[in-house]
Amino acid sequence: MTRIVNYHKKEDEIKHRGTFLEKAKMVLKPKVNITTFTQYTFLNNFLELRNVIVHYNGKVKSSQPKIAKKLNCLNALKKIKGFTLKETENIKSIQYEVKIDDQKFLKYSLKQIEDFLNNLFQALKES
Repeated sequence: MTRIVNYHKKEDEIKHRGTFLEKAKMVLKPKVNITTFTQYTFLNNFLELRNVIVHYNGKVKSSQPKIAKKLNCLNALKKIKGFTLKETENIKSIQYEVKIDDQKFLKYSLKQIEDFLNNLFQALKES
């Protein structure tokens, strides 16, 4: 995906702020609207999950910045079998811990990513 975005990015283009997916949306906008892909919302949520795992060791505290966005994304992923969000409470804050209990979640995630990339490739080929 990075290669695709870099290929379509203009040299004089101002750097876009935001998540990678938001940047990709802006760069690819003249050729394809990736927000229309059915997998776009899942990917947005999945990237937030990735950030929580990488930057917060799979745990989110209610005292962290942008907690509402993180929780909205993680709660959306709870609908997929094999993914849970364990809530614990202490005096200072509520903490949520990401749990991937089943391979079904990982297989579903890979399928969504594959379908998104296939749709992107097809749309770029047609434009």
